[in-house]
Amino acid sequence: MNQLPTQPLLQVENLRTYFDTPRGTAQAVDGVSFTLNRGETLAIVGESGCGKSMTALSLLQLVPEPAGYIAGGRVIFDGEDLLDQSWDQMKNVRGKEIGMIFQEPMTSLNPVFTIGNQLIEAMEIHGTAEGGAAHKKAEEALERVGLNAQLMRQYPHELSGGMRQRVMIAQALVNEPKLLIADEPTTALDVTVQAQILRLLEKLQRESGMAILLITHDLGIVSEVADHAAVMYAGHFVEVAPVTELFREPRHPYTRGLFASLPARTRRGQDLETLEGIVPDATSWPSACRFEPRCPFRWDECQRIAPKYQPPGSDRPVRCHLFDPEIPKPPERETQSKQEIAEAKA
Repeated sequence: MNQLPTQPLLQVENLRTYFDTPRGTAQAVDGVSFTLNRGETLAIVGESGCGKSMTALSLLQLVPEPAGYIAGGRVIFDGEDLLDQSWDQMKNVRGKEIGMIFQEPMTSLNPVFTIGNQLIEAMEIHGTAEGGAAHKKAEEALERVGLNAQLMRQYPHELSGGMRQRVMIAQALVNEPKLLIADEPTTALDVTVQAQILRLLEKLQRESGMAILLITHDLGIVSEVADHAAVMYAGHFVEVAPVTELFREPRHPYTRGLFASLPARTRRGQDLETLEGIVPDATSWPSACRFEPRCPFRWDECQRIAPKYQPPGSDRPVRCHLFDPEIPKPPERETQSKQEIAEAKA
């Protein structure tokens, strides 16, 4: 029996994507690293403005130019660095080796072409099928996502939001990619359609063995479909963990704040907890800990020293001084830190 390759399908190392703006350089993605294996799902979660979508666009060299540019890093996909590929070479990767579901299907689908034309074009461009074979495969792709093949003759504006989203999934998967990037795939959909699409993605992943990189702000979706989760804040990851461990024991204060704001974790009669403040502007991240201005556990060191991943290279790195034994803590903070960590593990 053939064994799957042990090398990660996707390995991102110190990815940095910046934008030149009138206010200065915006460090939208600043030192992001992660790996994704075949058949697995990694979710990148965080508030709007944290850099999630820009991370996804950077992988495919789709950063808006001329203001935006990839300042450094490596994106090793199936053994090759995508950042070394030319624009023409990337055309062979996008839509074939890597499929992407964008946030808003109405602006991603061409309004002047039928659904069938767009699905067939996706195959003909990459040479995976043409003519009658491409037409048949397009019909099958629609049926796989729960749509009638008769929609081939219809235009995007004639479909509901949920149907357009399914068409986007069909288009992203029609060339059987090794990796699917799904950027907020259920945004603005009602909960019934949302559940259907999540089940569909899981089913298609089981059938094809593809990897999924899921971009979302919804922790409920993460709990349902992801194997690992990376919590992103202010351009970089603050915590990475297997989903079961993250939900059982969120460590970083930002992650704990996200979980505390969930209705399911609030007792009847209690007000929902909220994270004070907003994500800072990418042109002026705090010089040390980027979450420090909003953190209820901060102390003086948090304003002076940038936190490191602790422990480095582990399956559960956390970017917080609470978990760094080399960072001195005041006596009251030392006691509180031990108690907070113990409570998180309880």
